[in-house]
Amino acid sequence: MKTSFFKTLSIALAFVFTPVLANDFDAASVEKTYIKCTINEKGDRVPNYFVVVNGVAHQTDSRTFFEVKKARAYIEKKLEEKAVIYGLTTGFGKFANVVIDNDQTEQLQRNLIISHTCAMGNPYPVHITRAAMLLRCNALARGNSGIRLETLQTLLDMLNKGVHPIIPEKGSLGASGDLAPLSHIALGLIGEGKVEYKGEVVDAKVAMAD
Repeated sequence: MKTSFFKTLSIALAFVFTPVLANDFDAASVEKTYIKCTINEKGDRVPNYFVVVNGVAHQTDSRTFFEVKKARAYIEKKLEEKAVIYGLTTGFGKFANVVIDNDQTEQLQRNLIISHTCAMGNPYPVHITRAAMLLRCNALARGNSGIRLETLQTLLDMLNKGVHPIIPEKGSLGASGDLAPLSHIALGLIGEGKVEYKGEVVDAKVAMAD
């Protein structure tokens, strides 16, 4: 993985995780129809949400490309200027005033993800995991996070290919309550941890390389 990929993952961890919404319908009752679902900066429509949960083909529109790249260009500019940016060039929490050297930012971002993957218990059903991944795609497509376009595309590719990070049902940390489960998604995104793929639980790096 490239360093620039890790530099943006702390921003991407501002996920919106909604297992309650995903539990409000019977996945088996929704026909598995494969359609084109456009992810855009305005967010997906509810009908598409239910179909995506059960498996569809996704694409992003040109407006999304523009918005995501524009935000990323801003981050790159600030990094070149050696600006102090919380979570990118600084530590977290009480270490917010600690500036991180450029050659340590990759390790910082990986450490953040690893440290937050602390949930336990049985894994969420696949349809809940897919729901969380789709909602994250919609949020990232708004172009407010500063991620690389490749990060969003990788998450979409995982949905399309059926690569589903294992997310334990219980446990979180911090005030938001979603950091642990969403860190488990990010863990799979960087090719680490376990994922469900083709009906089996395998190493993420194996599924991502297939």
